[in-house]
Amino acid sequence: MNTLRYKKYSKADKVITVSKAIEITLNRNFEIPNNKLTTIYNLFDIEEIRKVEPTELLEKNDFNILMVGRLEHQKGNWHAIDILSKIVEKGIKNVKLNIIGEGLLKSDLKNLAKKKNVLRHINFLGYKENVYEYMKSSDLFLMTSLYEGFPMVNVEALACGLPVVSVDCKSGPKELLSYDPTIQVNSWLVCEYGILFPEYGLVQKSHEISNKDSEINQMVADNIKSLIKDPSLISDLKVRSYQRALDFDKNNIAEEWIKILR
Repeated sequence: MNTLRYKKYSKADKVITVSKAIEITLNRNFEIPNNKLTTIYNLFDIEEIRKVEPTELLEKNDFNILMVGRLEHQKGNWHAIDILSKIVEKGIKNVKLNIIGEGLLKSDLKNLAKKKNVLRHINFLGYKENVYEYMKSSDLFLMTSLYEGFPMVNVEALACGLPVVSVDCKSGPKELLSYDPTIQVNSWLVCEYGILFPEYGLVQKSHEISNKDSEINQMVADNIKSLIKDPSLISDLKVRSYQRALDFDKNNIAEEWIKILR
């Protein structure tokens, strides 16, 4: 399979990737020359996203943490529930985890929430046609994926001025939130456009949390608790989030494609 892919790549005049991390992987694993590789991010209509009004369905007196994505193994949703339980254990009662998405793990995640006694702190919202109105009404966006290609939902959150707290999984989150895509994330790291925390270990079974991953979740919970008590950093990140999202606006990305095709 790798040989077949290499032949296809080698015949191309240019290979376009959706993230720098994928570009680096293709260079290392398939020996594609750097001068053939270019990253062009997915484009978004940032101005249209900005026009969306917030929903009134989320309780304004709660600290609303939002997740968006399929309820499947890749997304590591059980880590978010573990993080939530650790926040609640610290005495923070006015916190809600709002999960948009459907998937095979829904009943398992609900059972886990019951087991950890935080089901009343979670809203399983199902599929939503318009996620932006929920992003506009939330306080924090959380991503706990085990791996990604290019997490488009992170850009959408940034476009809504919603601060992103993301695991440093492969690939995408680091280069979205930091100036330096090579930076090492060994702890809670406040970057230029969001917050990163260390990646999780890959596990075979959903809901499986190693001691190391539990320590990561405790660190995330402790820091989110600090954000809830002192939201000044959140206010700052809201401004910077939108500034970063403009880099992915359709007009800017179209210009990059035009340069390639000339």
